[in-house]
Amino acid sequence: MRRFRYRKVTPQIKRKIVELHEQGKTYKEIAEKFGFSVSTVNYHLNPKVRENAIKRTKRNPNYGKKLYFDPEYMKKYMVERYALDIEFRERVKKHAITSFLKRNIG
Repeated sequence: MRRFRYRKVTPQIKRKIVELHEQGKTYKEIAEKFGFSVSTVNYHLNPKVRENAIKRTKRNPNYGKKLYFDPEYMKKYMVERYALDIEFRERVKKHAITSFLKRNIG
């Protein structure tokens, strides 16, 4: 699967996308021409998709934002999840030993 670099869709590009779609080009062909993903082209050509995306961001104001957690909460979570979970600690030890042996032997 290809990775697409972020590129802003200007009004001129949007008009060109609409023109190409009216000429009968597929979303995939249009996306390849401009270097966008197919979902970006779908977003700009399909008003329903755009509406849903706007609703999704209004429902969740943190949508698409990197969330930062309280350090105290994270510390408590880490202790509860990892330090007190004996089975998990055993799996980590086993993994560390096998990784160490693979690195040093082979």
